[in-house]
Amino acid sequence: MAVSRRDVLRVVPPLLAVWVAGRLDAQKKTKAKWAVRMVELSVRRSSDEGVITVEGRARNIGGHSIPGLVLIFDVISSDGDVASRRRGKIDQTVFEPGEETEFTWQMDDQARGVEVKVSALTGGGMEVQVEQPGPYTIE
Repeated sequence: MAVSRRDVLRVVPPLLAVWVAGRLDAQKKTKAKWAVRMVELSVRRSSDEGVITVEGRARNIGGHSIPGLVLIFDVISSDGDVASRRRGKIDQTVFEPGEETEFTWQMDDQARGVEVKVSALTGGGMEVQVEQPGPYTIE
């Protein structure tokens, strides 16, 4: 059976439209509503004070305001396990798109901790995508 040009023109455009719609839908699903980038992060251990100090800057790179951004710091041991988890809320009540904020937190020293990874939530507990989450070495 021969396939005519007319048959191809009847079938290909609708298939192409379905494929394009599916790709656009997939892109929407993978793009996070809320997203932040760790622009700068420094993690230092102060053994004489018994604390780990985390200092950094974060930027809202998503397309929406983030209500009550909470940063979560997982202290990772040398065997890759989470030795401790600490949370800290940024100062701004609402973190607007394009804004950048600085933060400084201290937590009790975790002797086994060698690195820190960052994750984030909104004040309501919804996940926020973090670009450049680490791990960051504890100096």
